[in-house]
Amino acid sequence: MKMNHILFLLIAAFCFPSITVAKIIEASSPDKKNVITIETDNQVSYSLSRNGTKILDTCPLSLTVGNDTWGTGKCRKITRKSVLEKVEFIVPRKYKEAVDNYNQVELIYKDYKIEFRVYNDGVAYRFVSTVNNKQPVKKESVSFRFGQDHTSYTLLTDQLQNWFEQDYTVKPINALPKDSFSVAPVMVEVDKYKVLLAEANLYNYPGMYLQPAQESFHGIFANYPDKEVPYEGDNKIYASTRKDYLIPTCGKRVFPWRVIGTFDNASSILQIYSPRRKNKPPTIHGLNPVKYYGTGGMTVISII
Repeated sequence: MKMNHILFLLIAAFCFPSITVAKIIEASSPDKKNVITIETDNQVSYSLSRNGTKILDTCPLSLTVGNDTWGTGKCRKITRKSVLEKVEFIVPRKYKEAVDNYNQVELIYKDYKIEFRVYNDGVAYRFVSTVNNKQPVKKESVSFRFGQDHTSYTLLTDQLQNWFEQDYTVKPINALPKDSFSVAPVMVEVDKYKVLLAEANLYNYPGMYLQPAQESFHGIFANYPDKEVPYEGDNKIYASTRKDYLIPTCGKRVFPWRVIGTFDNASSILQIYSPRRKNKPPTIHGLNPVKYYGTGGMTVISII
């Protein structure tokens, strides 16, 4: 009986390989320097290395929509693709166009998917709602775990509404005050590499701040405004109380990219185009434009 059972399992594995979804997926940048390892068992997480040097340790991620936690549960399908195309900028910059070149891994679930893209100059991921979900988005878990203490460059604040005029603080991550948080982007020096933590494609969603923790940074977000009051002697309106969610309706939409830029030196940061290439207006169904969150004004597009 046991031999027949083992034989059946072996036959099933060979005849129906599509029913088995890998729990560990690896993808590299087109130039093979950046390598991301994605784990899908229980909760989705990823780690990142460049030229064999560990940049990020295991970083879990999730998005809470209604009573469901995206990034957990069984992944239905995994797809891959490679992209090499030219992108023309709507607003002229130093160059009229740039080459968009990346390898993508897509984790597909029932009502959403998670996209990972690996570029030569970094990695990015985002959640995508594939149905018109009417539930509120309550929480997003973003973490960047380095596994060691490194020098960081942060623009620290203690307010979720801020006009970003402070000086940058240059200190090891573990030396930063734990009750503060930084405006994105944050730069971290990992060995000889410059690592930028940022976001892109930010529409109708709160901006991401980064709070230091033990050898890591975690994303924090301002909840949706409940009551608003004018600030005395100022021309701004502040949220005096907030709801218990980030946005009132998920809808069918793409969420902001979480970006990890990896550079061999400081000068190469000036050539970055990955977040700009990803910064295209999303199509959002089922929700009205959101007022403002925690960035001192209307919804902003955060670009490195």
